[in-house]
Amino acid sequence: VISLGSNVVKEKVSGSFVRLKMFPGSFKTVLIGKTLLFLFIGILQIIFLLLIGVFLLPILGLPQLIIPSNLIALFFFSLLVSLSAVTFSIAVGSLAKTQEQSNGMGAVLIMIFAAIGGIWIPVFVMNETMQGLAKISPFYWCLDGFYGLFLKGSGIKELWKPICILGIFNLICIGISAAKLRTDKIV
Repeated sequence: VISLGSNVVKEKVSGSFVRLKMFPGSFKTVLIGKTLLFLFIGILQIIFLLLIGVFLLPILGLPQLIIPSNLIALFFFSLLVSLSAVTFSIAVGSLAKTQEQSNGMGAVLIMIFAAIGGIWIPVFVMNETMQGLAKISPFYWCLDGFYGLFLKGSGIKELWKPICILGIFNLICIGISAAKLRTDKIV
């Protein structure tokens, strides 16, 4: 969030967006290129974390991570989770006016989403109100999907709810970004 959000703000403030619009092709192509690049980075991070679980944890005397047998579902869901991070980053960057504002807003929102979404404290130990509130966090749905994949052996059919919610989250973030960039006359 911090690197991509800051990059979007920097390009808005420096006038890079205006210069990019002068090149042949659509400005949407530039945003799609950024999205694909950071999506690739997100997938690499997930692969790196899985490799740590498989190879490094046993060296440390911890149980080895068992990779789900449904690799297609794992890849598809990982792609969706990475896309959620990218679209959220672009939304934060498009809303912020300065890099500092983007960094602060991105970090604070991530901390809030993590706190209420079950990253710090498992949702099942929260009171009923907080359990309901947790469902507005994209982290909750990411965890729910990965729990399904790793603990229940779920496939894409069983992950329909987290997939739909994260898909809606992505569309909301894209909508916010597009609306703000149009308002600022950048797109």
